[in-house]
Amino acid sequence: MPTTLRRGSNDECMRIRWVSITSALTLYLRGLSLVPLRPGALAALTVANLDKQLGVLTVGKDKAGRDRRIKLPAATSAFFAEHAKNKLPGAPLIARADGKPWDKDAWKKPIRANRESSQLVRRHHGIRNAS
Repeated sequence: MPTTLRRGSNDECMRIRWVSITSALTLYLRGLSLVPLRPGALAALTVANLDKQLGVLTVGKDKAGRDRRIKLPAATSAFFAEHAKNKLPGAPLIARADGKPWDKDAWKKPIRANRESSQLVRRHHGIRNAS
């Protein structure tokens, strides 16, 4: 017998939370596919790292240990500008559903669930290498 969800039930709340997590994760993975950054470097970006007028992203935290500037194609710049809209300079450029920056503990479970259910994303590190 199928179960029905009552408005405000725990099951409904968990599903709504999962949808918001996966939607935010989709944006994060899309960002990884657009720029040649490691997952932690993308997660560390704030709105202040994006120069919307010049279409340049300044990456300060990366494995190399030094700042670098990436000139973005117009479509990529528009993607990041859309996610920077109406945010303070210190806010994460691509945030989780709760507004906090991504970290390995936040993306680990949703990526694993995606991998197990669809086999489409094997490792998010591979997305960076494909861009």
